[in-house]
Amino acid sequence: MIKYLLKILVIFFMLSSFCFAKNDDANLQKEYGSDLTKAPFFLRFDFYKQYNKDWSVTSYLERKNFLAAYQKDLIVQQRQEKAEAKARAQQEKALLRQKQAEERVEKARLKEEQDAEKAEKKAEAERQKAFDQEVRAERKALQEEQKSFEQERQQQQQQTQQ
Repeated sequence: MIKYLLKILVIFFMLSSFCFAKNDDANLQKEYGSDLTKAPFFLRFDFYKQYNKDWSVTSYLERKNFLAAYQKDLIVQQRQEKAEAKARAQQEKALLRQKQAEERVEKARLKEEQDAEKAEKKAEAERQKAFDQEVRAERKALQEEQKSFEQERQQQQQQTQQ
């Protein structure tokens, strides 16, 4: 008795598992109707162009094959577009990196020029300072000579007066 009950249960579970099996037509039927006649105009027109046959006089199998091929092509096209977009994004990133590198090089060059200009100005300021000190020293020496010359002249005048 238990054997029969177990056999019946096994058979019941096996038969009920078939209803959970994947139905490939389910997506197509959900989107295009149960008999696949509610396809958009562009698909019906494309079918007419390919097979020279009106959509309404086709069989379910023809419609199913055409729509399945269309969806497969659509998926392939979307993947290809995604890959192309990714490649474009990578190319743009590479260009951006290259541009940033060029900008860094340009900034470094400008900084070197500014540093060289500052060093040149500093050297010029030091030369000017040294020149000014020399001029002051010469003026001071000249003033001292003039003082000494005047003192000598005064001494000579005093000696000549005596």
